[in-house]
Amino acid sequence: MYDAVAQVGLENGCGSVARVQHITQYDMAVVHSGFFSAILLYHSHFGVVCSRAELEDYAFFWRVLGHLFGVADEYNICAHGLDAATTACKEIEAEVTWKALRDPQDGWKEMSDAYISGVNLFLAGGFPVNSTESLVAFRICMMGRNVPEWLKLTWLDRCRVWMLKVAALMMRCLPGFERLLNLLAFALYRHSVRLVSRQLESYAGHDFRS
Repeated sequence: MYDAVAQVGLENGCGSVARVQHITQYDMAVVHSGFFSAILLYHSHFGVVCSRAELEDYAFFWRVLGHLFGVADEYNICAHGLDAATTACKEIEAEVTWKALRDPQDGWKEMSDAYISGVNLFLAGGFPVNSTESLVAFRICMMGRNVPEWLKLTWLDRCRVWMLKVAALMMRCLPGFERLLNLLAFALYRHSVRLVSRQLESYAGHDFRS
């Protein structure tokens, strides 16, 4: 069908037709891993203290979510237990994540900055609490690798990385701090839901693109 559409476009005088890219089960599995692999592999870096049984429950939880997202069991990284999931996530980290971070594709920085600006808008009303450089550096530190040469960290970025490390340490070692952060996160969630509701109401009767 897609070949036919492309041929029709060429016959109608279109000089070029955008190449169709299909989303495969492999693509979905890799994206799926991006949502949970950091916690699975480096939970202590996020201040998480848990047992093996709890990690097994975590893997099963993401197996179910992967199924709901349309990832077939034969491609679901979490379908074969904690050890298999850990091994697969390590392989993806080495063969996909790290290779991509060493030599990012064109447009990666713009997309990352747009995403981080949205995170900052959600967390702090737009105040630059996070930056692309600091979060990438924090993730690379977890992997035990050196920051690539292209990633230039300002003194403020380095402060952001250390703030993340200190927050994780406090969650692990300071009683009550984790609960305080959970309460703040829940309050932030409720605030965000109200904000989104007001924004949707403001669009009533209008085109979202206007």
